[in-house]
Amino acid sequence: MKHSESNYLTKSAMAAGLKQLMAEKPFHKISISELAATCQINRKTFYYHFASLKDLLIWMLDQETVDIIRRYHLSDDYYSATLHVIHYMRANVDMLNAAFESIGRDELKRHLFRDLKKLLHKLVYQKEAQLDIEITSSYREFLCDFLSEGLAGVIINALNEENIPDDDEEIIENLIALKNSVADSLIHAPQLRHIRRYSSHFNK
Repeated sequence: MKHSESNYLTKSAMAAGLKQLMAEKPFHKISISELAATCQINRKTFYYHFASLKDLLIWMLDQETVDIIRRYHLSDDYYSATLHVIHYMRANVDMLNAAFESIGRDELKRHLFRDLKKLLHKLVYQKEAQLDIEITSSYREFLCDFLSEGLAGVIINALNEENIPDDDEEIIENLIALKNSVADSLIHAPQLRHIRRYSSHFNK
């Protein structure tokens, strides 16, 4: 096994152990020694990978985002990806609330913004390919920033109010409408550079 693979497996085991402990007690009451005992590792192993439990918590959130990016072709599998995210939030509400409490609203929002932007970048690139268009990088950044900021705010407010909606279909309908608006935003982008390929595609 490669060293990088071994490191990933160790980190994943610690993440699973932390999730287990967070289901039993508040995050701030969990100690590194307790986590080490749960994972059957020593404290030195923990500190080799992470400086604090907060760092491990943030790594877990990052890995969940990577998993969604890797698993779904967002333009084609948007419904499945959206359902996955909704179920993930419900199943991991303890972890998300722990992140909210331990790193604060602003830092968690910045983290969510960064991860959502990765997802939206992938979606936008896929929609460009489907439409046979190419927008400017500055407009792509603007669009992804705008959408990421809004979605991060919605998630933070849901966690802050402990009110993750129960109606999956309503959430999905809202997010599919948002996804469809991305195509319109691309087609009607103010930059004209993308119109050349789009026009030639439909004027053949």
